[in-house]
Amino acid sequence: MIVLPATNRRPIVLRAWQKMVKWIRGSSRERAPRKGTQMETILNQSDINRIMVAIHNAIVASFDKGDWSALAFQTDTLRWVERHPRLLRSLDWRDDDYPGNDLAAVTKILDTDLDNLRVMLENEKIIDWLRENDRSLYEEFIDDITAPSVDHASAIHNFLWRATGRAAKTRAFRNKRHDPLVEMLRTKAEKELPGEPRIVMTQSLQDAG
Repeated sequence: MIVLPATNRRPIVLRAWQKMVKWIRGSSRERAPRKGTQMETILNQSDINRIMVAIHNAIVASFDKGDWSALAFQTDTLRWVERHPRLLRSLDWRDDDYPGNDLAAVTKILDTDLDNLRVMLENEKIIDWLRENDRSLYEEFIDDITAPSVDHASAIHNFLWRATGRAAKTRAFRNKRHDPLVEMLRTKAEKELPGEPRIVMTQSLQDAG
């Protein structure tokens, strides 16, 4: 029996971002594409719209002035943010036009540099808000689950060499040939072993039932 454990997931992996990185590395001498031009060749427009709106909603719900200053500094848009006539002022007073000002700022940040998408999606407040309020997008584009360290050898040993069970538990095995029993073992192993592994059962030809 060969156990192929699930691949460890890296913290904060933006799957769609990997396509962007490939494009950027291949175009290092060119200016990053502005929104509405080559961006659609990396992500489809529907995904772009969903991510932008989700980030916008997260910022409206969770950001304060300090968060905006930090994000603006990280994305090289500090001067633009500080000079915006209404963004921070409407945030302070929670005016009705703040969501619109926020969306304009998010658009400006992404339009300045595609790498800013990664910056925003690594922001803890944005991540937390998406995890709680937009789970489908969070699971599709962001993965912050790191597979824990598992002693697979011990897990396999304990699975195969467990204590003798009652005879009644073996009733399901009666009148079954070898191959169906092997398939039952494979299914049970994939279900019970840690890490959701893919099980490959190997046997010699003379063992085939």
